[in-house]
Amino acid sequence: MKIRCIILLCFLLITGCSNSPSTIEEAMNKSNKPYDDILKTFDTDNKHTVLFYSNDNQYNVGLLKHNRQSWTWIVGTYTDIHPDQDIDWSYCNLNQLSPMFVGTVNNKDIRSVAVETRKVKTEAQLIHSSNGTVYWYVLVDEPQNPPMRFTGYNAQGQVVYDTGSLDD
Repeated sequence: MKIRCIILLCFLLITGCSNSPSTIEEAMNKSNKPYDDILKTFDTDNKHTVLFYSNDNQYNVGLLKHNRQSWTWIVGTYTDIHPDQDIDWSYCNLNQLSPMFVGTVNNKDIRSVAVETRKVKTEAQLIHSSNGTVYWYVLVDEPQNPPMRFTGYNAQGQVVYDTGSLDD
């Protein structure tokens, strides 16, 4: 019985005194990743989480590894926000695990964004932030290559922004 108590006590001390970050915010702070707002997180599998966040005038994407009670920053990227462009976009492939398009919608008439390549045609997921900025992302199953087309639609479904044909 004493041995069980000692083992249990040792286990509690080891797990309770861990220096590993127990939240996403702690992992970001430990990795010196400043942020203004965490916009969205989702698990890509049972070990990795994609994180969308803003910092200054940038749209950031990070990939974190998580296990039972800790988080580890793996890789991240960012794109500057260009408010003079109706739809701002960037492509990233986080550690070959999560290829995606990300960007911002800077035209208030645009209510949806479609992304098209030779392999993919899909609608973007929009993230409305508390400061009014509209972010978007599209996850794809495999890495993508040019050409790429981005189309913005208004509330009536009419095209208000288009980068042009894939054949140009």
